[in-house]
Amino acid sequence: MFSCEVEYELESEKFVPKIVVNSLFTEGEPFVVNLTFSKDIFSNSRETNYIQNAKVFIKEVNTGKMEALFYDSLGNYTMTEFLPKSNFLYELKVLVPGYTEISASSKLPSRVSQVNII
Repeated sequence: MFSCEVEYELESEKFVPKIVVNSLFTEGEPFVVNLTFSKDIFSNSRETNYIQNAKVFIKEVNTGKMEALFYDSLGNYTMTEFLPKSNFLYELKVLVPGYTEISASSKLPSRVSQVNII
């Protein structure tokens, strides 16, 4: 039985981290937005690169209210000036020095009536 082994050297361009934005929001609970930098697939580091110097804003489109979130820890930005409500549209804006602005919007669906089936 024979086998062979071939080594390949993968050449990659210089890795430039991208911003990763994670946020789930629930009616009546404070907004939390998590910001990290992406990792190079060839890196052996297990360290998470939290973004601590961003400016993060959430706008409640229905009312026009807009508030800045504050940095808490571990990449988490939060605020409690207003809480998410169903059927309201929210816009998120993230500004990180050296990167282009990131924005997104989302809306909480209406509560579904629970029906008992016997």
